[in-house]
Amino acid sequence: MKTIEIPIPNLEALEEAAYKFMTEMGDLTVYAFYGEMGAGKTTFINALCKQLGVETDVTNSPSFAIINEYRSDTTAELIYHFDCYRLEKEEEAVDLGAEDYFDSGALCFIEWPERIDGLLPDDTVRVDITVNEHYIKVSQTASTNTYLSRLAATLPGGTVIYTPSQTAGRGQKGNSWESEDGKNLTFSHLLKRPPVKARDQFYLSEAAALAVVEALTAEAGDGFAVKWPNDVYWQDKKVCGMLLENSLDGNDIATCIVGIGINVNQERFLSDAPNPASLINITGHEHDLMALLKRVCSRIEELVDSLNDEEARKNLHQRYMESMYRNDGQQHPYEDAAGNRFMASVAGIAPDGTLTLLHEDGTTHSYLFKEVKHIINNTVL
Repeated sequence: MKTIEIPIPNLEALEEAAYKFMTEMGDLTVYAFYGEMGAGKTTFINALCKQLGVETDVTNSPSFAIINEYRSDTTAELIYHFDCYRLEKEEEAVDLGAEDYFDSGALCFIEWPERIDGLLPDDTVRVDITVNEHYIKVSQTASTNTYLSRLAATLPGGTVIYTPSQTAGRGQKGNSWESEDGKNLTFSHLLKRPPVKARDQFYLSEAAALAVVEALTAEAGDGFAVKWPNDVYWQDKKVCGMLLENSLDGNDIATCIVGIGINVNQERFLSDAPNPASLINITGHEHDLMALLKRVCSRIEELVDSLNDEEARKNLHQRYMESMYRNDGQQHPYEDAAGNRFMASVAGIAPDGTLTLLHEDGTTHSYLFKEVKHIINNTVL
């Protein structure tokens, strides 16, 4: 069996790698793609099918059909895409007629071929796909969260998509994020099967926000705090925005995409955002973007992994509360969704993220995201 290893340093190189692979295929027709779950087998096969003339929106992982049939729009050539993951024994592949497909002369791309090793022809080409780097750079994208969500099923947990040019970054409830090209961090971090139930998903928000606060404190000194639910402020200025998007599997969280924008080396802000600041504004010098990115993401992984332990969850929540912006026991001005202004102090936060405030008249009221905002320097934020 001939073996091919595919070096793909980042997603931008995927199309070029698929094209090069296609040009070297020759007359061989059966290709067995080996790699652990999330290594990118489906992603590469999709790119290869695109190079072969198949419409990209018809290719996907055939996990439920076992075999998908495609046809090239340019050559009319048939392509069979196998996913043998759910097969328990080779006899099941025999019953599906796998050997007839392999002998047909049509291209056959096989995921999880180890399930049917005994059926593979002698001239099968073995293709090994490995993931060595979880930090994937794309030159430009509208939103790293959107980009990552499209690929989440084929990438391993811990993958980080980052870009020097994000054209339409998204925040909570449709807010946008301004970022000068090449000056800041705009990235999304993929968490798979994090150790919390859907009802307790706010722990993930706490972990991400604390990771940023700790990383920025190490980078630029004290003064950073979390403005509920997960913005990061330096004094009264916004340095970081965040958007977490979860996909659920019953009571569990299947994936969590943590989208983060951090103002790092941008000196001037041109949008009408009322209170942006960056690290260079704070420290007076530029900062290493990649080093800071890895520091933040490493800390996110550590804090999320710790959520397996109940005591660690309590500790994380306590540190989040201690890091909260204006959680000093004093009354501060707020405005609710109806435009009513009032003075209140923080009373607590529930595991689902609901904020409880103690009003100046002694009553307590609970608020979901966007149901209440701070008033800072007479501006509602």
